[in-house]
Amino acid sequence: MKLRASSLILVIISSLTLPFTALAATGDLELVPGSVQFSNPHLSEGRKTRIYATVKNNSNDDLYGVVRFVDTVGPRQIGTDQPISAFSRRTDDIFVDWIPSAGEHDIKVQIIPWQNGDNAGNNTTVVHVSVIADLDGDGISDSEDADVDGDGVGNNTDAFPRNPKESIDTDGDGVGNNTDNDDDNDGVIDTEDAFPLDPKESKDTDHDGIGDNADTDIDGDGIVNEQDSFPKNIAPIINEINVPFIAKVGEIIHLDASSSIDPDSKIEKVSWIVDGKKVYKGIVADITIESAGSHEVELQITDNSGETKTKNFSLYGTASVLLTQGGILAAAIALALLGIFYYITRASKRRAKQHKAEHHE
Repeated sequence: MKLRASSLILVIISSLTLPFTALAATGDLELVPGSVQFSNPHLSEGRKTRIYATVKNNSNDDLYGVVRFVDTVGPRQIGTDQPISAFSRRTDDIFVDWIPSAGEHDIKVQIIPWQNGDNAGNNTTVVHVSVIADLDGDGISDSEDADVDGDGVGNNTDAFPRNPKESIDTDGDGVGNNTDNDDDNDGVIDTEDAFPLDPKESKDTDHDGIGDNADTDIDGDGIVNEQDSFPKNIAPIINEINVPFIAKVGEIIHLDASSSIDPDSKIEKVSWIVDGKKVYKGIVADITIESAGSHEVELQITDNSGETKTKNFSLYGTASVLLTQGGILAAAIALALLGIFYYITRASKRRAKQHKAEHHE
């Protein structure tokens, strides 16, 4: 077999001199009977095979042309025209690669000569072949393959046994789950469905793994749905807020609830209520205590669903500087010193008594 590159070069050269050679040359190119062969005697779907043929030059002149391979199922040409350059009384071998589909095929091989005097009766042959169905190309025919599409799911449990990209159709709508954007057909697309394979559930408000329809406490706040005014709303969460235990009367106290959150939406309103009367608005508030004594501060946080959470704080109002801010520390130090002095005095008296008793003896 001559290399295709060499044949192609010869064809190109001959085409340049065609007016002087090919038209002058006459003779017959013949497709050698029985020369059409396949590289794989057992043809299977999707597996590349090579088709060979041999052309004979029956004349005393060098002859040129092309050979065309056609799969009559379709029909469609296999590859491109293959150039031939057969020297006088010699042969030229050609081939083409073919990836067949399953079923019966008639492969037509035809010489198209470039010169006059050719016998058209020996230029064409048709070969019939059978190609076994082997969708996944594993060498096992589909009739014997337990997993025809090779996707790892057996034919008996595969909703799409001939589609390697699909194997499950949860809602039975004929569209595989990998393609279907609503696998359970509940009207909620998979990307927004907390339970994309359960047509009875699509939301899990409290993220406890139980769908809202089955969950007896949908928002997970410890109140069963029947007794919960907001069964599908997660209430605001009031995080730690530093409130002084003692505050000076008339002095500004800075309160900050900005660490509080609403897990499923946003905080709509914040109020600070002093002694059930005076109200301060805002996530951050500056309040004042107007009289000495015990006072109650209530924090109310309401989310955009209208659910409110509260937290109460107690503080003591005083007019004494010693009991507030740095004064508290000074008072504590004074008390500590007083305690130390008291302890030393008592210890000295005990030692004096003990010494007197020992001397009397």
